[in-house]
Amino acid sequence: MWRAQEDDAAIAHVKRLVGSIHPERGDFERAWTDLEEALTLYERARSSRGRALTLRTMALYHLARAELDQAEKLAEQAVRIFRELDDQLLESYAVRTLAKARIRLGRCEEALEPLERALLTTRSLRDRYGEAITLRTLGELHLTEGRLDQAQSRLNEAMGLWEALNLPLFRARTLRDLALLHAERGDAATAETVRAEAIEVFRVYGSREYGELSSNPL
Repeated sequence: MWRAQEDDAAIAHVKRLVGSIHPERGDFERAWTDLEEALTLYERARSSRGRALTLRTMALYHLARAELDQAEKLAEQAVRIFRELDDQLLESYAVRTLAKARIRLGRCEEALEPLERALLTTRSLRDRYGEAITLRTLGELHLTEGRLDQAQSRLNEAMGLWEALNLPLFRARTLRDLALLHAERGDAATAETVRAEAIEVFRVYGSREYGELSSNPL
């Protein structure tokens, strides 16, 4: 329909959303094709916000493939554009994506303060979804750094929000983190129980994590 109307921005919007769904299912080749088209169309439409949204989605694509340097570069570009647009909420989302790349690159010290600021932004704007994903990322950071009590506190806060928002898939992703935390504490039985619960949700939703976890024991 939008192609018939020759509306580049609308086509780009649909392409970006479709490009964000494919990685959830593990279909990376189709995802990148859609995201590249979205970026080209947003640039042609001169939409800075659309371009930044697509850059962030591309960064998430690279995170899913453990291509961390590429994820960091694209997330930095998205943060810069949202800051120029004075869009605090979308900047907080891009900051979280950038932080995840830096955590996985082993540079947690660069991620903590921006994540704490992003958490304040989501809370002040009453974005409970954004708050929950930021709390989960903070939990990942503390877990990576071995601060298990702080990690558990943040992850439990995220779990409460996922349950309130009725988002089982995101709850399962946080359960996956909690399984790692219990394993770090030496509680293998609890870790396996929590992990099994997460795997079942991933199976039901057909998400890529089902294959990842089914073939990789703790």
